[in-house]
Amino acid sequence: MVNWKRTAFGRTAAAARYVAQRYVCCIPAPALLLLCAALCTMRAAAQSQESPSHRTAWPATPSAELRFKALKAVADDRANFLPVAAAKLKLNIDTAFAWQLVDTFLTHPVGDMFWLYPAVGFYFHCKDRLNSYWRGRFRGMMKSYSPYRGDTENHYLMYYSAILLFSQEWPELGRGDWFNGKSSAENYADAKEYIDHWIDDVAANSVTEWDSPRYVYLYITPLLVLRDFTNDPLLRKRVDMMIEYLLADFAAEYLNGSYCGAHSRHGDNSVIDPRRAEAGTYAGFYFEDSLAMPNGLGNELTFAALSGFQCPPIIRAIAHDRDTAFVHTELKRSRAKMRSSSERYTLAGKYDFMTPDYCLGSVPGGLLQPIQQHSWDVTFASPKPNNTIFGLHPQWSAMEAGMFFPEEPELIVGSIARTKGSYTNENKWVGGSPYEHIVQYRNMLAALYAIPAEASTHHVDLFLPKSLDECDRSDSGWIFCRMGDAFVAIYPLAAERIWMEEKINWRLRLPAPVDSLTGYVVECARAAELSFAAFREAHREPPRWCRTPRTDENVLDVRTRTGVRFSVAGSQLDSLTLHVNGSAVNFDAVHLFNGPNMYSIAGSRVIELHAGNRKRILDFNRNTITE
Repeated sequence: MVNWKRTAFGRTAAAARYVAQRYVCCIPAPALLLLCAALCTMRAAAQSQESPSHRTAWPATPSAELRFKALKAVADDRANFLPVAAAKLKLNIDTAFAWQLVDTFLTHPVGDMFWLYPAVGFYFHCKDRLNSYWRGRFRGMMKSYSPYRGDTENHYLMYYSAILLFSQEWPELGRGDWFNGKSSAENYADAKEYIDHWIDDVAANSVTEWDSPRYVYLYITPLLVLRDFTNDPLLRKRVDMMIEYLLADFAAEYLNGSYCGAHSRHGDNSVIDPRRAEAGTYAGFYFEDSLAMPNGLGNELTFAALSGFQCPPIIRAIAHDRDTAFVHTELKRSRAKMRSSSERYTLAGKYDFMTPDYCLGSVPGGLLQPIQQHSWDVTFASPKPNNTIFGLHPQWSAMEAGMFFPEEPELIVGSIARTKGSYTNENKWVGGSPYEHIVQYRNMLAALYAIPAEASTHHVDLFLPKSLDECDRSDSGWIFCRMGDAFVAIYPLAAERIWMEEKINWRLRLPAPVDSLTGYVVECARAAELSFAAFREAHREPPRWCRTPRTDENVLDVRTRTGVRFSVAGSQLDSLTLHVNGSAVNFDAVHLFNGPNMYSIAGSRVIELHAGNRKRILDFNRNTITE
């Protein structure tokens, strides 16, 4: 049966309903004036009673002091990166070395679009230091060097934002003066068309490389340079709005230095230690007004420090609004699929249960991104390292590679393994699987796997860090973990459990015999709710589950410690249904964002930001920001 809400007609209808409900007012004018006066009075009274985490009186970030501190930190580096040269020149530090870097960068260009976007950032930010010789060398590179456009969403953004600015800088260049045989006018038109399309598409449907702790800065940095130097005031406004969109999306899932929940693309190191992610640099810069470079990422921060963009106070408030627990959901989509799928994009409902002490977050599983997908985790607010628990089926295949990459599927696996060494490693900690199905309701999650004979591996792994304050393997079969004031109970749904000690963690391996159901149940709690001893006492009974999915009974049946019945039924892994207290929990295909801090109907291109009694609306249809 076709779900009309997921069709173009359904989304259009939903968007119209959104406008009607939120913007059309049928109240008579006199009554409306009285109502507005009353609301303003109530708002002023409530504002004076806002709790610290809800306050939107945060100063906009970054401060002037932080901008200088960041620029100085980069300028003190000796790394061979063009943003380092820009920082040195702006602060007049070690300028001889800076010019050597520029010369090397222009003499031996490498990196394609990764060469192009720092080139445009350096050129425009340091334009006042460039004489005719240096400007001519940059201009000549647009003819002599042919940067590859790339094959991912962030690649395209880096590429086209740079092409737009350079073609704006030299509007007189003809087809013979550009590497691609197009004139400046043609290059500008192409770049402008793509960027406008991308902004509209993201506002309506989200990015395809969503919520990536590894790559979010490769969206923000090119956008910062574009907003600072485009001559088009409307484009600048739209880019400003898009930067706010990306930062708000990040802030809604931010917890004490970590980007929580599921991610489209994660790194091998940051997946096991969330605060080491590149996103942490930008979280500190915009959410905390502090300088944090957990992964040594300081180069691109040059362009953020030099930019005129400031993070609105309401987004800072969203990042710190953690007084109470809440559910935050998002509608994400897969990377575009080329083979082995009847869908161009697969929609996925992202679910987060955020609390002051932990966040439990997930997507439903399946293949949404190649190579680096991260489907679920518990992220602890504790300042300890490796503050996460998660699991996966470490799968790889030519089918997966061919689904997302244009090259010959049988050959691309080897190519991926050469650049992403962990891809074909059975002990990897990052990656998606077509045999994974995840369901979540608030603080409860179940991950189920039915792995066929042709799969690359036949086991499921769980990451449990040694930095946990407590880890108790109970005789009942439950595993109890505590970090700070957050508790986690895990019940492996497997006949065999293999504990493997590694340097910073315990790897719990669950063998998955062919045609047998394997997985685990996860339940979380807080010290504010009960003691750790009481939490363990509440988990005496194991879940009821079937080793083989059947049509006539539940695959899984669990009673949570609060008495909620959490059950999963179905005969096929891709059609399992979650029931809570007997009622089916349906996939939300209507809301792009739905939570106390962000609200949007998919397709509407209107995103509401909320913090306390404040609201900020990004309307990409009218290209307006209202608060």
